[in-house]
Amino acid sequence: MAKKPTYRELEQRAKELEKEALKPKQAEDKEKQYIRELEFLSKTATEFVELSLEENIYQFIGKKLTELIGESIVIVNSFSGKSDGSCTRAIMGLGKRTEAIIRILGADPVGKTFKVEDEGIRALTSGKLHKIPGGIYRLTPDIPKAAFRAIEKLLALGDAYSMGFTWEGKLFGNAIILLRQGCELQNENIIETFMRQASVALQRKEAEEALRKAHDELEMRVDERTAELVKTNERLKREIEERKRAEEALREREAELETKTNSLEEVNTALRVLLKRRDEDKRELEEKVLVNVKELVVPFLEKVKNSQLDSRQVAYMDILESNLNDITSPFLRNLSAKYVSLTPTEIRVAHLINEGKTTKEVGEVMALSPRTIETHRRNMRKKFGIEKKRGNLRSHLSALQ
Repeated sequence: MAKKPTYRELEQRAKELEKEALKPKQAEDKEKQYIRELEFLSKTATEFVELSLEENIYQFIGKKLTELIGESIVIVNSFSGKSDGSCTRAIMGLGKRTEAIIRILGADPVGKTFKVEDEGIRALTSGKLHKIPGGIYRLTPDIPKAAFRAIEKLLALGDAYSMGFTWEGKLFGNAIILLRQGCELQNENIIETFMRQASVALQRKEAEEALRKAHDELEMRVDERTAELVKTNERLKREIEERKRAEEALREREAELETKTNSLEEVNTALRVLLKRRDEDKRELEEKVLVNVKELVVPFLEKVKNSQLDSRQVAYMDILESNLNDITSPFLRNLSAKYVSLTPTEIRVAHLINEGKTTKEVGEVMALSPRTIETHRRNMRKKFGIEKKRGNLRSHLSALQ
């Protein structure tokens, strides 16, 4: 006869049967949870793509993490590689306790920056969620432990987790998850997957911001260049207008000069006519004087010379006749103009020679010895440059008239 099971054995068997009965439901619940997680990731992936640059991506990440984790406090930070500093961008889950937290800290934690140690950076770039040893006291050395204890008590905090937003080896920030006392982190895999989604979104946002910044800088440079070109065009327009005015003034000046030139040519023509007329009047006057002397004076001189005169009176008459010839003849003017080096005595001797007087006759007229007259003749030949040339002095003097 089979041994009758004890009460404990029956109780253990009942529990095993109960577990066996729950397994299908657990599997079903697990499958539903998996589907919900896939739907969550699919939806957030689309929302990340559709998120505009103007929207706060850090608040969006904090909100989604809060939905995914449940009852918790989520802190989202950005990281600046230039200063090795972290800046708090969003805190989700505080609710009505936000003002109390601000009073404890003495300032709004959103926007506050703090130093990140190299050890912390290495942990954040691991790509995995890690539990923060020592709880929230290890978040930052800038806040006193007493403040952290007050916050921990106020929010009933338990374990703390952190994970960095990394993509292709670059750290963009991190998320800190503060659980309530007695709560455990259930879905670490889905959280890590979402964090990687967020990392890609942050990398895309940074690239788009860099692109927008480059675009804005390019537009600014284009605007500056356009403004510079506008100024240059305006300056060129002014220069062109000034050049046009200068050319117009030059044309007016040229026209004025042309008018003056024409006027001067007319004046010169009139002057040439007047000079020609003056020369004609001069020649006419000389001819009249010559005619009058020859007709009114010379006949009487001849009569006086033919009268009985002594030699001195004859000499005076000859001088008078010679002087009249000087007045009426252009010979002396030509002679003085061409040979300014002749002395007055040489000019008188040259005139008498040109009249056909011999050396002796010239000497008698001028009351000089023939030897002196010969000396004057040699000097004149030397000055005329004919001292070694053939031809007499009278022929050369005749050519001057």
